[in-house]
Amino acid sequence: MPSHRPHRAAITHHALTAAILAGATALAGCATEPELKLAPAASSGVGVRFSRGEAVMISAGAEGAIAIRPLRYNGDTKRVLLVVAGYNRAGQPINFGPENLSISLDSGATLPVYDFDTLRHQAKADADRERTLAFMEAALDSYAAYRVGRHHPAEGRAMMQDAADRYDDQLHSIGDNLVRRINGARAVLETTTIDPGTYWAGGVMADQPPLAEGEVRKMTVNVTFGGETHHFSLFLAAEGTPTPPQVNLPAVTRADAETTLYQTPQTWLWNAPPPPPQPAQTTWSLSRF
Repeated sequence: MPSHRPHRAAITHHALTAAILAGATALAGCATEPELKLAPAASSGVGVRFSRGEAVMISAGAEGAIAIRPLRYNGDTKRVLLVVAGYNRAGQPINFGPENLSISLDSGATLPVYDFDTLRHQAKADADRERTLAFMEAALDSYAAYRVGRHHPAEGRAMMQDAADRYDDQLHSIGDNLVRRINGARAVLETTTIDPGTYWAGGVMADQPPLAEGEVRKMTVNVTFGGETHHFSLFLAAEGTPTPPQVNLPAVTRADAETTLYQTPQTWLWNAPPPPPQPAQTTWSLSRF
């Protein structure tokens, strides 16, 4: 049976989702936007599979199939968060990455998609700012220790040592956090060559658009894959704001969704442990589209 993954490293659904959330939260800063809710909207040629309210939207073409899973709520990340997967059913390899995605709003504006390089740069810039603040704090503590030490040498030396230890601990913490953020950024979709009969997935992260109280907006995720473009429409609203009822959305059969994109290590969509392996003959059922 052909390999399911272009790379050896498996990304579980839980790890992928957690990494996307962690990376997005780190970028959120002090933003005051409300928590965002995403819900699928009717899209031409797109089927939807639900599991306890969580949606997977699937669009199949001649060259391959694309599935996206919008994160239903974005918590305090202040980011639009999706997981996207591409399945190659063409006769040749397909390169697939963030350059193949665009997000447009009903106003005509676009939302830039973060790539790994941007997230890595922002993580390093944040770490540099944190190191500068830690140094300034240590300098102030050291000066205070010097002032005390002029009249109370023993107490001044103790204060100086405490300042040095605290500065050292801060540097270690900043370094550890930087490593975690850069590793977490690997969860976003990076350009990957997908061989025929295989697939790959990654996270998609964009800035949260402005939302007025009670407002419902619409966005479209456009994905180009093997020369074909797939369009996925979604409603955006603040948490607590009703979105249009999700009725008359074409459903995707369990066999066509669960046994492929639902059960790959890259795109777990269940909160429970992974379902048991399926028979080999159903492994590539999505190719029947």
